[in-house]
Amino acid sequence: LRESFPEVPRAQLDGADVLSILREYDEASTVIDGIRDFFPPDADYAAYFSQTAIGVYVEQGRHADAMVEYRRLADLIRSHSPNTLALTLAWIYARSGDAEAARTVLESVPTDRQPRRRARVLAALGEHERAWELLERDLEEEHVLWGLECLGVDTDFGAVRDDPKYIGLMERIGQPVSD
Repeated sequence: LRESFPEVPRAQLDGADVLSILREYDEASTVIDGIRDFFPPDADYAAYFSQTAIGVYVEQGRHADAMVEYRRLADLIRSHSPNTLALTLAWIYARSGDAEAARTVLESVPTDRQPRRRARVLAALGEHERAWELLERDLEEEHVLWGLECLGVDTDFGAVRDDPKYIGLMERIGQPVSD
């Protein structure tokens, strides 16, 4: 699949993102490593590059690399996306097993901000009921549905794929349930 992406760094970045959605993390990591030099901090899409790399590294269990990329992302978006930044950090902590740090960071973000990202952190912490409440409220208020559609492949919700709430939510947004 990797060979089918155009040899343009921006297209390669989209390809890495697609590979991560398909859970082909090693392939995505290879692409990321190959295009890193095309996305210095002042480049267009540098934040997108960092967010994609963080997701791949976390899924690979490369938490130290995810933190390095997080610091780069922090330098890029600190002034205009502090909640995104905090929730990304909380997710990295949750996935690396540091639940206390994840909860501390999560509590620093106003509860009305970014319910989808907040739910992902809660799911990574195993707090699925709280995550469902946020997702249901998000769907009812018709916030950004694309974030909910991504639940179909989100590994943080893997433990609840058979849960009737999960299946019902996926049916409501018209998405198939993925293994």
